[in-house]
Amino acid sequence: MRPHDGTSDTRISRRQKSIRDIGLNILARRLDLLARRPDTPFLKTRVSAVNLLKSADMISISADVAPAVWQPALAVIDQEQRRIVKFGVLQPEVDRELQNERTALQTAAEGYATRPSTAIADGIVESIADGKVFSSPAEALALFDSMAKKLTAADVNKAVRQALTFKGLRIMLQTPEVPFGREVAVEKAYIASRAVPVSAPVTTAIPVWPYTTFGPSGVVSESHAIEDLGITLVRFANGVRLAVKPTNLNDGEVLVRTDIGRGRRDFPVAQPKAAWAVAAFIPGGLKAISYDEMWQVLSGKDVSIRFSFDDQAFMLQGKTRPEDLATQMQILAAYASDPAYRPQAFTQLQEGYRNDLSDRELTASNIADRFLPGLLHAGDPRWGVPEHGQISSATPTDFQAQFAPYLSKGPINVSIVGDVTVDDAIRLTAATFGALPARPATAPATDELAVHFPAPTKQPVVLNQLGRADNAAALLAVPVGDLLSDLPRTYATRIAGRIILDRLTAQFRRNEGATYTPRGNTVLSEVFPDYGYAYVYAETTPNEIGRFYEIAEKIADDLRTVDVTPDELARAKQGVVVGLDQQRQRNDHWLPQLSAIQGDARYIDFLRTNRIGYEKVTAQSVRAIAQTYFTPEKFWKFEVLPAPATLR
Repeated sequence: MRPHDGTSDTRISRRQKSIRDIGLNILARRLDLLARRPDTPFLKTRVSAVNLLKSADMISISADVAPAVWQPALAVIDQEQRRIVKFGVLQPEVDRELQNERTALQTAAEGYATRPSTAIADGIVESIADGKVFSSPAEALALFDSMAKKLTAADVNKAVRQALTFKGLRIMLQTPEVPFGREVAVEKAYIASRAVPVSAPVTTAIPVWPYTTFGPSGVVSESHAIEDLGITLVRFANGVRLAVKPTNLNDGEVLVRTDIGRGRRDFPVAQPKAAWAVAAFIPGGLKAISYDEMWQVLSGKDVSIRFSFDDQAFMLQGKTRPEDLATQMQILAAYASDPAYRPQAFTQLQEGYRNDLSDRELTASNIADRFLPGLLHAGDPRWGVPEHGQISSATPTDFQAQFAPYLSKGPINVSIVGDVTVDDAIRLTAATFGALPARPATAPATDELAVHFPAPTKQPVVLNQLGRADNAAALLAVPVGDLLSDLPRTYATRIAGRIILDRLTAQFRRNEGATYTPRGNTVLSEVFPDYGYAYVYAETTPNEIGRFYEIAEKIADDLRTVDVTPDELARAKQGVVVGLDQQRQRNDHWLPQLSAIQGDARYIDFLRTNRIGYEKVTAQSVRAIAQTYFTPEKFWKFEVLPAPATLR
């Protein structure tokens, strides 16, 4: 920690900061590599340079560790910091950081012309707040190129040594229990680590990207365009389907999503044993190359990958630029066909869950977010929260068994949207997913579709939080059906839900003077027949819970008995339609729409009619929805209240 450097924002100061940051990024990358080793005492690390309200500048190296192994974790951090100060960085490490930084800046510069005005405004405001000169991405790229042209490892070593050689070191240890010896124990552990000599880093060979071919390119068996939506649908001979939508919404941006199988519907209704470990899938790497080696090979490529699942499918997603789309498709196809499920990725995540927030640190909102998905699906374990014991007892074998059967055999649908042509999308999909072996078609089991909203409650379902005595939350929800079986009902229900939320916000916050703003939504399933719900929710104080229900029920009663005014209806419809129009200006809005089309052809009609459908909603249809669904005998209530004082 040092006194704040108030130097003006100049080319020279930016160059110095950039060189320092390259060194810190190299240190962060070294620690990340160590964190993924099975014998490393920490889970994840962070290296950052921040100014504390312009009063001090701080370099921070932190790690998430299990309480029992904080001493060896401190030793590793200390020794890696001393290693980079004493022996410096390697030129290949510098080259990698330069490649990645230039790629990011180049992508930003290429997309600047289509960057949203709000993003530009945010950048200007941030520059003013930081006392910096606002620079366009093109200017930032030019400054970077001038800095990087002759940059050497020696330049980075000088900057990083200056940054990490300091007086006034502070070591902070946060644990559930004070360690034996308190501050003296921490000081002794640090002194013991300082006595351990460090050796120079070793240059390792950069492997070759092994997933450039997947076999002969697939053959297109069917193709047709949905002209009015600008979408082309393609089917390959091996059964893989592709939906592509070229746009000019963001120059240089291409989004790709691969849906495999049926996601949560594939899981048995019994408690999924290791579904919570979904975040370990990507770090588990590929059979022919590890996760860390993969990113080393792909330096300078603007590619990404993440894995998740929902009610519709298991999803592999990436964001790239046109010139790197071929590599992006290779990464996605490799994870779809050749994942490694390395156990250390699972065990590291498992250890992180064990050291997660204790129940005493969960707010009412935390508890609601955690438990409501399961409760709103009538306790179905596929949406439930695993117990600590279930997490601790799961094994890497359980993790692989949770996902491998569905990812290896499930049908594949690919969606591509952005700065891409239809021909390129077809060609690159044919060379990757289209080249994979055909997968057998399977129909969902009957119990997969048996999803229900919970029965109405005479008394609210209550959970307790162990923290503040003034923190509570309440929710009122009703079942309203699915998304696609009755589109006029869908549109009227969403407008009705918007009106309820607007009225609740006005009365509960403005008129009642409540501290928190209510929120609400209408959630309609695209895959489960007759499943969906509308809800309103507020985090507030315990003594306001009753008033929240009273206001919400009065609003529902008014909607059932009196037509909304033309002005109120127009405002609600305008809010929904304007929001939809804004969403349609983003590629990330269209990506899930392409996926939904491939999941259910009825979604095409929804995309064609939703804007006009919202505009056609009448006061009478809103009242009919309220009379059908927003009735007291259908209310489901939920609250989070402070636990009794004896338990807190």
